[in-house]
Amino acid sequence: MNSNEKQNRILGVLFGGAVGDAIGLHTEFLTAKNAIQFYGDHPTFTLPPTNMLLDQHRTKWFPGEWTDDTDQMLLILLAWLRNARPGPTVTVYDFANRLRIWISQGLLCLSKLPCGIGRTVGSVVLDQDFLEKPVEVANRVWEHSNRYLAANGAVMRTSICGLVSNNVDEVIQFSFQMASVTHADRRCLISCGIISGLIASLVNGRQYNQTLIEDIISTTITAVDKFHAWTPASNTDPFMEGPEKHCFVDDLAQLKVDDGSKIGYTYLCLGTALWALKKVVNGQSYKDVITELTMAGGDADTNCAVAGALIGSYLGYKELPEDWVSGLANGDWLMSKGEAVCSILQVSDKPYDPLSDKDTLPDGGHRLLSEQELQIRIQEFIGKQVARMNAKEGSHDDPKDDVEKCEIL
Repeated sequence: MNSNEKQNRILGVLFGGAVGDAIGLHTEFLTAKNAIQFYGDHPTFTLPPTNMLLDQHRTKWFPGEWTDDTDQMLLILLAWLRNARPGPTVTVYDFANRLRIWISQGLLCLSKLPCGIGRTVGSVVLDQDFLEKPVEVANRVWEHSNRYLAANGAVMRTSICGLVSNNVDEVIQFSFQMASVTHADRRCLISCGIISGLIASLVNGRQYNQTLIEDIISTTITAVDKFHAWTPASNTDPFMEGPEKHCFVDDLAQLKVDDGSKIGYTYLCLGTALWALKKVVNGQSYKDVITELTMAGGDADTNCAVAGALIGSYLGYKELPEDWVSGLANGDWLMSKGEAVCSILQVSDKPYDPLSDKDTLPDGGHRLLSEQELQIRIQEFIGKQVARMNAKEGSHDDPKDDVEKCEIL
């Protein structure tokens, strides 16, 4: 594969994920039934949004913004750019430090407050021992859940792992490391390994087919059982479940994307991404597939972020919908980071100096906010949120009475 096409696919991963995230927000935590109620049977989504349901949840983000899913992916990306060399150069401690800053102050380089923090991530990152022993804390939180927590909060951020190396085995191991900072469950690591391994394969020119999927699944499962010594109480322990039944579905309805408390299950997110990739390979457009996945509801922003990144590794940036890409908030900033990735991987002649890029510092090139400054920023944010909700008052029925409850782990 020539450098221009590899650059195209690298940018496809970054923008495919971020755009999918921003579009998926339209129906996050809605059921499919309620998505149709609010947007109709054949919606036309735009960026910036023109018809988004502006409830208390969706007004946490400003028009056209990506959500926490992409924020956390960017924490890994920025740490990797700071090191400025190919390979899995980000340590679990560096990522843990950046994640702690993000969860308390947000993505400082873009002045974004932290919104949409998942239960698993919050429980782990706010633990007093997290910065010194992130993996151990994540494992303890998982054990205390009776090994039940298998949320999608790791796979939503690890698409970037597929870009750092041409070596698929190295990529899979790196995704395990970045996942294990907050998610200890075997199923979470497997999901990350499969998505990252597929992205690395497609970005580097391997042809998509079922054999590729099967190879990556097999490689990931072999690797995960070497990465950690799993000790199941029995062969029926849920965390020993394999991913296969989620990986080869033809009908999105088989995955029950909006099924209540299961919407945040990591294998569900994995399954929707592989379903979406197959649809695109068979001729459907990025926009049509992401729209269909959005209208399935559930944890739609995460599903669309992961699916979008995977599709982007196959289609490339140039095949993404121009109107969505151009309407993405902070798109120029994201392009600059994508070009930096290409420079470090030597698929672009454009120079990049990591030392002059203050965005890559843990504090984003700004000093950390004091508690008083943070509270002022939060109050300003709430004021803008309320104003947006009031401006749209009456344009939709109040979803609190209509939307069936969905929960995420």
